[in-house]
Amino acid sequence: MLDNHSDDPQGQVPRDTIAIPNHHVPACGNFPGWALSPPPESYFGYFENENGEQWVLLATPDKVLLAGGDCGWDETFELSHPDWTAIVEKRSPTWPRGLILDMNERAWVNGCLQTAAWRFQLANRRDS
Repeated sequence: MLDNHSDDPQGQVPRDTIAIPNHHVPACGNFPGWALSPPPESYFGYFENENGEQWVLLATPDKVLLAGGDCGWDETFELSHPDWTAIVEKRSPTWPRGLILDMNERAWVNGCLQTAAWRFQLANRRDS
């Protein structure tokens, strides 16, 4: 069982609860630094396919970063200034050249983008 409140005797402040082991060989590079401590207003996603290939995604209102160990953790694919309204309407963004995702990886990325889009749009409505 996870102890999500060990730093807080009142059990009020949840701690981070995810640790991701890097399954890739050293030649694939180091896990991206931007994925190690996502900012509070961001959305973070993790995916591992049936072959053990790992992907991480970090979305903020201004950009989306995506990296996979199989293509080298040092290579980050960036989607700048995403159109969150289009994403909510299920129109996929255009990613930079060189990004190859299989059907399950695309489904995961699209799910992450949908969740991030809803989160950011709701935050914008609360701030208005």
